[in-house]
Amino acid sequence: MPPSAQPASVPMSGASSVTLTVADYLRPYLVAVLTATLVARPLVTTELAQETGAGLPFVIVTLAVAVVWLGLGLFDGRLRVRFGLADIAAAVLVVLHSLAAVWAVRHAAPRPAINMAWEWIGLFTGYLLLRQLLISMREQRALLAVMAALAVMIAAYGVYQAAYSLPGLRRQYLNDQERTVQQALGFNPSAEARMLFHQRMMASEPFATFALPNSLAGFLAPWLLVLLGMAASGWRQGTKLWQKILCMAGPLVLVPVVVWCLLLTKSRAAWLATIAGAILGGGWLVARYGKLTWRGTTVLVTIVCLLLAGAGVAAWRIDPLLVQEAPKSLRYRLEYWQGAFALIGAHPWLGCGPGNFQDSYTRYKAPQASEEVADPHNFLLEVWATAGTPAALALIAWLGLIFISLLKATPRAEPTVQHARDASAWIVAGLAGGVLLAHWQDLLAASLPLLDLDWWEAGKLLAGFFVQLALVIPLAFLLQPWVVAGRLTAGMPGLALMAMLLHLLVSGGIGIPGVAVSLWLLAAVTLNVSQGSEGLGAMSRSGTAPWAVVALLLIVGCYTTSYLPSLTVSTLLARARGASDEEVEGILLEAHRSDPYTADPLWALAEWELLNCARAQGNEERDAAFKRFERYVREALARRPHSSAACRHAADTYRRVWNESRNTWDLSRRLPVLETAIDYYQQAIERYPNNIEHHFWLAVVLSARIEALGESQPAEVRRLRQQLAEVCRRALELDRLTPHENKKLAPAEQQVLTAQLRELEGQGKRNKQAVRQPSGQTRQPDGAP
Repeated sequence: MPPSAQPASVPMSGASSVTLTVADYLRPYLVAVLTATLVARPLVTTELAQETGAGLPFVIVTLAVAVVWLGLGLFDGRLRVRFGLADIAAAVLVVLHSLAAVWAVRHAAPRPAINMAWEWIGLFTGYLLLRQLLISMREQRALLAVMAALAVMIAAYGVYQAAYSLPGLRRQYLNDQERTVQQALGFNPSAEARMLFHQRMMASEPFATFALPNSLAGFLAPWLLVLLGMAASGWRQGTKLWQKILCMAGPLVLVPVVVWCLLLTKSRAAWLATIAGAILGGGWLVARYGKLTWRGTTVLVTIVCLLLAGAGVAAWRIDPLLVQEAPKSLRYRLEYWQGAFALIGAHPWLGCGPGNFQDSYTRYKAPQASEEVADPHNFLLEVWATAGTPAALALIAWLGLIFISLLKATPRAEPTVQHARDASAWIVAGLAGGVLLAHWQDLLAASLPLLDLDWWEAGKLLAGFFVQLALVIPLAFLLQPWVVAGRLTAGMPGLALMAMLLHLLVSGGIGIPGVAVSLWLLAAVTLNVSQGSEGLGAMSRSGTAPWAVVALLLIVGCYTTSYLPSLTVSTLLARARGASDEEVEGILLEAHRSDPYTADPLWALAEWELLNCARAQGNEERDAAFKRFERYVREALARRPHSSAACRHAADTYRRVWNESRNTWDLSRRLPVLETAIDYYQQAIERYPNNIEHHFWLAVVLSARIEALGESQPAEVRRLRQQLAEVCRRALELDRLTPHENKKLAPAEQQVLTAQLRELEGQGKRNKQAVRQPSGQTRQPDGAP
C-alpha cells in the first residue's frame, strides 16, 4: 500500500481510537451531495418523467457520487460495503426492469422506456449509497429529520396553494389557456401533458410541487408517521422532563401542518394508510414496551375508533362526496386492475415496457372504466405489467426481506464511540443544496425551451429559493434535539414504509421518482437500523475497480441516451418556433437526428410539410411535400406503436387535410387522403376498442367516403355501408354502456349516428326486397359488376 493510502489512527474522546481512510475523511461531503439529490426530487414535478426526463440530472449526480465513492475505495485499497439478501433482490429487480426497457426500445415506445430505466437505476444507486454511507444512528436520524422537514415545507406550500395561489392561477388559465400552457410546458407539449396540466389547473386540491394531489398525499403520509414516531420516541428519552419535552416539542409543532395539507388533498387512500400506520405503531409500542391489559386494550380500541371517526368527520366537512363516492372510487380501481391483469396476460415475461402502460392499457380497458390511466393505481401491478412477472417476484422478495429484517430487529444501544467524521451536520447542508439543485433544474427547464432567460421568472425562482431555504432550515433545526439525543428503532422507518406501500397499493406511483424516492430511502434506513453492522464487509481494490468502471459507463450512458437528447430536442423545437422559413426544416431535422427515439420532431416536421403543401405552386411540388408529410407521420407512429392517441392524431390530421383541400385538390387526389384517415381511425380503435369518439369519427369519414364514391362503385359502397352500420351500432352501444357523462357522445352526435343507422338499416331492407324474385331467386342490383 502506498504511503498516501495508509490508514491513520485518530484519537477519539475516550480511550478508543478509530482508523480513518481517505474515504472516511470525504464521506460527509458525499453524504451531503447524496442528500441534495434526495431532497431535490420531490421539489421537481416528475409525474411526466418518462416523457420529459425531468429527474435525469439527479440520476447523473447520484451516479457521480457512486463513482467518487468507488474511486476512493480504489485509492485506499479497501472499501467497507454493506450488501445483503435484500440488496441482491433489489438489484435483480432493477436489472429485470432495465431488460424490459431494452425490449421496449424495439417493441414499444422507446423514449419513455429509456427514461424510466435510468430513473430506476438512479433511485437504486441512491438506495445502495445510503446503505453504505450512513454509518451512525445519528446520521440515520439526521436524514429522517431532514426529509421530514422537507415534507413540512411542501405541506405548508400546499396549504398556501389551496388558500391563495390556486384560485388566481385558475382565473389566469381560463382567460388564456394556450398562453398559460405554453408558459408552463414549453413548446409543443404532448396531449398527455396538456390533459394533466388542465386537470391540475381545474382541481381545488393542492398539489404543491407535484402534478397531482394524490402524489402529494403519497409523499406526505409516510413522513407524517415519521414525525409522530419522533414524538413518541422523545417521551422515552432522557431522565428529566425537560429533555423529554425538548425532543417531543419540535415534531408535535410540525405535525398539524402536514395533517392539514393531507386533509386538503382529499386522498382517502393516504388517510387510511396513515391511520393504519399509526394503529400499527401504537400496537407495536404496546407489544414491545408494555403489557396489554384490559385497560390498555380499551384505550387502544378507543384511540382507533376516534381516529377512524375523526377521519370520517374531516372527510365529510371537507367534501361530503369524499364519503359518498368512496365505493365508486374503489370500483374504478377494480376496473383499472382488471385491465392491468389482461395486459399482464398478454405480456407476462417482460411486460409492455417501462413508461408504456398507458399506451398498452387502452387495448384492455373495459367500456365502463373511467380513465386512460398512466398506471394501474397499484405498485405491484405496475411493475408486473411494465417489467414482467420475474420483476414482480423480485419486488415481492425485496420487500419481504426488508420486513423479515424488521421483525428480527432488536433495540440497539447507541455506540459509545462515534465515527470520527460524523456526517449529520453535512446532511443538513445537503438539505440546502437540494433546494438549490431543484431551483437550478426549474430555471434550466424554464429558460432553455425559450432560448432566453426570462429575468422576471428567474427572479421569482430565486425568491422562491430563498423563501424555501428560510423556511426549511429552521424546520430542520426544530428537529435537531431529536437528532442529537433521540432514539431510533427500525420500527419508525419500517412503519412509515409499510404505510407508504398501503397507499401505493390503491393509488400507485412507484414509477413517479418524486414519490418513489421516499420508498427507496425508507427501505435503506430500515435495513440499516434493523441490521446494524450485520452484513458489513470489505471489498478489495480488484473487486472495486470493475464496479467503478460500470458506474462511469452508466453516467456516460445516461447522459448520451437520455439527458443530452431530451435537452437538445426541447431547445431545437423552441428555436424552430422563432426561426425563419428557410431555417425551420433544418432545425427540425437536426432535432430528429439528435433524438431518433422521440416522436415530437417528426410531428413538427409533418405539420411543416403540410404548410409547404398548402403554399406549393404546382402539383409536382405539392405532391412531393405531401409525400414527405406522410413519411414523417409513419415514422412518428413507429415511435408510439401501441398508442391509440397517436393514431387518432394522425387520423384527425388526414381528416383536416381532406376538409381543407375541398376547393384546391381534385377528387382523385383527395380520395387516398380519406382512405388513409379511415385506416388510422381503424388502427386507433384496434388499440382502444372501447373509445366512443374513435368510433364516431370513423363513422364520419366512412360517411364522407360513401358520399364521395356516389354510385360509381356499388359493391364498394355496399361494403362501406355495412361497415358504417356496424360502427354506428358499436358507438351507440358503448355510449349506453359507459356511466361517465364526460365519455358519452354529445346529443347532436347521438342524433347523427341514430339517424344514419336508421337510414342504413332501411336501405338494407329495401335492397333485400328489390333483389328478391318471385321464383325465390335473387339478382344483383342494377349497375353491380
